[in-house]
Amino acid sequence: MSKSIVRAVDLRQQVYENLRSRITSGEFDKDTRFYERTFADELGVSRTPVREALAMLEQDGLLSQAARGYRLPRMSRQQVIDVTEIRLLLEPHAVASMVRDTSPGELKKMAAKIRKEVADSRDSGAYISSHGRLRELILGKVRNRALVDAIQQYEDSIHFVRVSTLGQADWRRMSAEGMLELADALEAGDAEAASEIQGRLLTKARDSFLEFSDAEG
Repeated sequence: MSKSIVRAVDLRQQVYENLRSRITSGEFDKDTRFYERTFADELGVSRTPVREALAMLEQDGLLSQAARGYRLPRMSRQQVIDVTEIRLLLEPHAVASMVRDTSPGELKKMAAKIRKEVADSRDSGAYISSHGRLRELILGKVRNRALVDAIQQYEDSIHFVRVSTLGQADWRRMSAEGMLELADALEAGDAEAASEIQGRLLTKARDSFLEFSDAEG
């Protein structure tokens, strides 16, 4: 009689998912250093799965190698400008197509979800995570998955831009106001307005980061 094989728990994947979630939610300060021993002790695992998880995060663009360990990546002003140019070509079109392809009832539900998320988090650091969930909600309704894949190619590599900007109360307020305008456009089924608002949100994010970068020196 054969016995089924019990698959070992993939500690590397668990560590990877734990750290990825925390990085993209903005939990770590921009100057945080990521060391194998630190997270091995914190998570109660050996250094090997932590080492492998950190390498995976570097491959994803979420971490960069430092003299010792890893750190959050840095993007130059020009990189942010260039990536935003690409996103401005893709995301407004994706949002407009989503509005055209989605039923009025579903758009109304999405608008309500956006308003609730913003109301629950706009005045706190939780807005960073909330903002990410709302992007997933919107992109999840885009029918052209190849277009979504192209957009998400830049999602992780610029997460620190959102952390830098949305961590500031004024910029968080501007983003929240823009998301509420987007909710109104979705509920109205106005694809053109939704596209314009999405473009404006991306432009504000770029300009806010450049202002942040200038202030940092």
